[in-house]
Amino acid sequence: MNRFVINLIYFSLYLICIFLTIEFLCKKVAITKDRVAWQYQELFKPKVKADIVVLGTSKSIQGINPKQLEDKGITVYNFGLNGSNPEFIFSWYNKYFKKYYKKPKLILFEVSWLMFNEDWMFRRIEHDTRYFPLKEYCFEFVQTGNKSTAFFCRYHIFNRIVKDGSILDSTYHGYTPHPYEAKVIESLSDSICFNPNRQRYYFDLLLNSFKNDSVNVMFVMLPEKIDSAFLKYKYISKNINYIEQRLNDYDFLNYHQEFKVDSVFQDWGHLNIIGARLISQKIDKDLKALNHNIVFR
Repeated sequence: MNRFVINLIYFSLYLICIFLTIEFLCKKVAITKDRVAWQYQELFKPKVKADIVVLGTSKSIQGINPKQLEDKGITVYNFGLNGSNPEFIFSWYNKYFKKYYKKPKLILFEVSWLMFNEDWMFRRIEHDTRYFPLKEYCFEFVQTGNKSTAFFCRYHIFNRIVKDGSILDSTYHGYTPHPYEAKVIESLSDSICFNPNRQRYYFDLLLNSFKNDSVNVMFVMLPEKIDSAFLKYKYISKNINYIEQRLNDYDFLNYHQEFKVDSVFQDWGHLNIIGARLISQKIDKDLKALNHNIVFR
């Protein structure tokens, strides 16, 4: 019996060594090809130490180019993450951003009616555990109610490795452009409906966090290619109205219907590299027009 236990221990250690070796190799390959990894590296071990930080979804990843906003020593970093909803950003901001990053002169927060849709904006903190320092991973693993996700997302061996030759080579400070114009822009399905209440609640909490931290925040809604008649549907118009009402006391740049031509879009909800350049230039111009001397002085 004792010999069986000893052999089992040896076998388990052997498997662990194999697992850790494969994980090490996967990590070494993936870490330099992963845009999200670069963003978390900047978060936990800041190098840019940006004066302006961008928060938001995939719309901001492809739509707000830091190069167009950087001027006279002002640095900008885009922390937008695919599928981010207010609940995720609230946790990310309060657990990690405030702890590891210097207080920025300005947060540029990308908002959209779609951020309240939990089916489309599905990101959770435990999805990103492979980017966390060991201490933060252990804290998150203990606290989270979804331990299986936190565990499996921790290891590169269980996750897709980003390949060479992708548009990631053009990533700059978190912004990753989409270089192509959409051949055909498919319309947004009119069958989507969702309950926004949970994410509205976290959006309000996030606004309170910014207020309590005395952080300067400007909100921006990026263009979408949606027929104006489509805006009559409840799940779009009601959520846009809610955002406008909640941001009544903030600077809010609403570019939702800014572009009408297809040539600036990747799809109905994302800008391509041309659209990103144009809207980023407009954001830069409007930022300065609003006399944000605290940033540009």
